Amino acid sequence: MSEETRRPEKEFRCGGISASIWSNDVERDGRTTVRHSISIQKRYKDENGNWKTAKSWFPEELNRLRLVIEQCMQYCMLSETADPGMPT
Repeated sequence: MSEETRRPEKEFRCGGISASIWSNDVERDGRTTVRHSISIQKRYKDENGNWKTAKSWFPEELNRLRLVIEQCMQYCMLSETADPGMPT
């Protein structure tokens, strides 16, 4: 699948903050396993109404950031626990 059509496995949002979980196949000990990676961003509109992306946070946004990170942790940990081939 090309990078242009690749979609995240799961997304979590809280306000303008979002986290995307990506699934990556990894060859390990002759077996293919899934490894997750996570990208986090903040979307907002500038004074002209154009959408912008930021990777920095105001202190009042940290609770929303924490919420999406916790959701990602739960999703990934529960997914890995369900896969008997993944190390704990």
